[in-house]
Amino acid sequence: TGINMAEIVLYSKNNCHLCDEMKIVLTNLQREYRFKLTEFDIESDNELFAKYREKIPVLTINGKLFAKYRIDEKKLIKKLESSSVRNI
Repeated sequence: TGINMAEIVLYSKNNCHLCDEMKIVLTNLQREYRFKLTEFDIESDNELFAKYREKIPVLTINGKLFAKYRIDEKKLIKKLESSSVRNI
């Protein structure tokens, strides 16, 4: 039996207060929910920088856009509850 675990990708860059805020929310939620979190610094990849330059932070879940700029924590929790396993 496989365990469903959401794959979350955060596109961010240094010196971005909205990115830092989103990271804090995600880190706090990892205490209660299991999900794989990958972070990409858009400044280290020309293609990502061109795509997301002024749109960060961008959050995708299982390859689909979930949030830009700010995150709705209640909406994210609802999504995680439907696609991951709770840490108990």
